[in-house]
Amino acid sequence: MAKYKNLEAEMVRCGLKNEDLAEELNITPHTVRRKLNGEIGIAIDEARKIQNCINEAAEQNFTIDFLFAG
Repeated sequence: MAKYKNLEAEMVRCGLKNEDLAEELNITPHTVRRKLNGEIGIAIDEARKIQNCINEAAEQNFTIDFLFAG
């Protein structure tokens, strides 16, 4: 179960997959999954990259606070 519901919802709406974020963050899809599930932390620079990826795909301007609300 994902810890970040808004982020998960926007990823689905945009058609983004863990593999897409993994490529952007230069990590494995498994590590992305662990980060999104809250098993391991997300660094602020990673959060910004995820935010940019979502905003670009959604043509929106979501804040980090919105995307990573728990």
